[in-house]
Amino acid sequence: MGSKYIKAGNVVYNAVKPLAQDLGAKSVKKMKELASKAKLEAAKFDLSQAKANLVKTFKESDKVLDKLKTTVKRRNR
Repeated sequence: MGSKYIKAGNVVYNAVKPLAQDLGAKSVKKMKELASKAKLEAAKFDLSQAKANLVKTFKESDKVLDKLKTTVKRRNR
């Protein structure tokens, strides 16, 4: 649980934030591990999107090249 300080005049109250996760309880090693894992997952997601876009581009290129192929065949008759 995380906490925050609420200042009311000269008195400071320590209040607990609901549904907050205390990051201080985790070690630096654990935080670095979680950060690297998140970075790796983001890279995988970017690669999968790039691959999907590349496949889509190749399919569109194939359609255009097939049209060009038929056009060239018609002109060479």
